[in-house]
Amino acid sequence: MERYDEALATYREALAQNPSSSEVATKVKRLTQIVRDKKRSQQDKKGVESNGSSDVSQPDAQRLDGVVDGALPPSTSDEIRKFAKETVALALKEWNDKNGTVDANVRLCLGKDATKETVPNVAVEKAFESPDTLNSCAGFLRQYVVESSATAACLIVAKKSIAFPQVWKGSGSRKWVHGNSNGFFLQLETSTFRRLWFVPSTVENGRNTCRNLEPLDVDSHAVLPPLFR
Repeated sequence: MERYDEALATYREALAQNPSSSEVATKVKRLTQIVRDKKRSQQDKKGVESNGSSDVSQPDAQRLDGVVDGALPPSTSDEIRKFAKETVALALKEWNDKNGTVDANVRLCLGKDATKETVPNVAVEKAFESPDTLNSCAGFLRQYVVESSATAACLIVAKKSIAFPQVWKGSGSRKWVHGNSNGFFLQLETSTFRRLWFVPSTVENGRNTCRNLEPLDVDSHAVLPPLFR
C-alpha cells in the first residue's frame, strides 16, 4: 500500500510540473483508483475480522460486489457491471469448489447482435505457454470480440498455469507485492477501460480458499494485451 502511495505522490508532482502530459495524467488517475481500491479492501478485511464468519471458506458475495462496483467507472453500464460481478463470483466459487484450480478461459458479455451459435466462453489454457502462443490467442480473441459484438470480456487464469508472462517477477514500478501466494488473475477488458485483480489463495481447514480481490495496475501486470481496439 505504501509503495502505491509513494508512486502516486511522485506522479502527482510530475503532473503539477507538466500539466499537459496526458500520459502522466492517465497514470495518476489509475494509481488513484488502485490506492482507493486497496484502502477499501483493507477496510473490508478489518470488517470481516471484527464481525467474524460462520463459514470462512465462503467469500462474502455482497462485499465482493461492492469491491467490483467501486473499481468500475461511474459510467459503466448495468450490463457490464452485472457481467463483472457474476464472473468474479463464478471464478471464486470454482476455485473454492475445486480446491485451488480454475479452468483458464475468457468469458464474454455478448452484444445484441450475437447469434445463438456464439459461444460466450473461450478456453485459453494453451495461451500462456510462450510469447508466440499468447500473441496468437490475443489475435484470435480480438477477432472473436468483434464477431460476437461483445461489450466486455474477462480472463480467468490461475497463476500456476502461466509460463508467460510471469508478471509477478517484475522489479521497480512492476514489483510484485503479493509474495509467493498461490491464486488466480481476473482481467476485465472493455472498449473504454481495463481492470485487473489478483485473487490470492490461502489454505483454510486443509483447503485452498480465495476470498479477496487485490487490485493491480493493468499497465504493469496485465496478463493479456488489450482485446478491444
